Amino acid sequence: MTIKHNKVLHCGLGLAALALAASAQAHGGHLDHAHAAHDGGLLAGLAHPFTGLDHLLAMLAVGVWASQLWQGRARLGAPALFLAMLLAGALAALGGWVLPQLEVWVAASVAAFGALLLVGGRAPAGLGLLVLAAAAWVHGQAHGLEWVTGTSAGLFIGGFMLGSALLHGLGLLMGSALARLPARLGQGLAMALAASGLLMLLSRL
Repeated sequence: MTIKHNKVLHCGLGLAALALAASAQAHGGHLDHAHAAHDGGLLAGLAHPFTGLDHLLAMLAVGVWASQLWQGRARLGAPALFLAMLLAGALAALGGWVLPQLEVWVAASVAAFGALLLVGGRAPAGLGLLVLAAAAWVHGQAHGLEWVTGTSAGLFIGGFMLGSALLHGLGLLMGSALARLPARLGQGLAMALAASGLLMLLSRL
């Protein structure tokens, strides 16, 4: 195994550890976690997507899943859809429209991404994109509840979207590297992601 592949393996194992840690913590998610509302500018927004494990894992999973189904620039379509729906969900939350039992749906989306990674290209791409869009909406709602208006709110939102896009890019790189490694490694990561989502879901019911 090459040095590059070893790095990806370590990164993948770290992702699995994060997934299990997220479920073991059994926290209430964005709404119950001690996330304060933010208007702290670009850097605060850039860092924000990295502060919630459920969001971080979902963003990485989108990139990995897109790399399983498409090649070249076509892989960017799924992350672009996620980002658009993420922003739409956040703006809806800012306007006062919030989905009931939001944190339950956020946890369910993490499990759904694990399932998508497990089935890969065997599931219709359209169905996967529908799941992706719904997941992006609920994640956007959860984060939108933490945003506040202010003089730097626009910078914060821009930073948040950029940070989310960076996580998608990392997921795409991970997916490309995993394709060169034994399939059981990718399957194990997908199972860890699905299990963490299910455990988070049970903790929030």
